Amino acid sequence: MKRLAGIVLPNTLMWREQSESGSRVHVSRTDLAGRAVLFRAVRRPRVITLEAGEDYGWINTATRDALLLLATTGTPPFSLEWDTVSIHVAFHGDPAIALRPLWPGHDQYHIGTITLIALGD
Repeated sequence: MKRLAGIVLPNTLMWREQSESGSRVHVSRTDLAGRAVLFRAVRRPRVITLEAGEDYGWINTATRDALLLLATTGTPPFSLEWDTVSIHVAFHGDPAIALRPLWPGHDQYHIGTITLIALGD
């Protein structure tokens, strides 16, 4: 199941960057005495783009309206549940939700993107 702050998302919605590596880098070296030294750095923030395309992930009007309300009035962090993964996120970008009707003149289903940023690991 896919949910954002309790809002059920379409099961066929795609997560563009899901296969990218984590947000941290670990490098180990040995000092002159032979002791291990571990360096840890944070990479760029992890952006999560959820995408609904013309042939997958259609977002109905009620879900779109709930997401828009959450983006404008909710207080992050929000919980993104994606199958077995759970991540704390916030909306990211302007606009963070870029959805348009699947068919011009029809407002029942929408396609486009929802852009989030992961908070922590």
